[in-house]
Amino acid sequence: MPPSPPDRHILEESRTLLHRQNLGVLATHDPAQGPHTSLMAYVTRPDQDVVWLISPSQSKKISNLRLSNQASLLVDTRQTQTKRAAIHALTANGTILLHDALSGQQDVIQAFIRQHPQLTNLLQRESLVVMELRIQSYLLLRGPTGAAFVELPPSPGL
Repeated sequence: MPPSPPDRHILEESRTLLHRQNLGVLATHDPAQGPHTSLMAYVTRPDQDVVWLISPSQSKKISNLRLSNQASLLVDTRQTQTKRAAIHALTANGTILLHDALSGQQDVIQAFIRQHPQLTNLLQRESLVVMELRIQSYLLLRGPTGAAFVELPPSPGL
């Protein structure tokens, strides 16, 4: 079922904010130890509700994702919006699939090299994991009082 017209507008605004940014805070969870957050560079494709992130395989976030594949990514407009009351923030919630960076993920690695050249040394490591965040919902905050939520239809394969 496609989103209703108000939801469609929220969805388009959410996708635009997500695609215009490339840095966010990833939240993962270890059921025994609680939440963990990490500042992360990411890449997207404009036609998908998917975010790609990269991390060393031995990181805390990867350990957490092996226990629970649910995660959230927070992005905002603090860098481009000077008026605090006008800052927009977006939380993309979903499920993360983990992929070995060396097995068929070269297009993602190349996108990272183009968009995040400062990560070249990290991207040359052999023990990288590519995280595919399949977004299931967006929570869009427009300033301190404007909140809108939209849930996406289930993705195939989840």
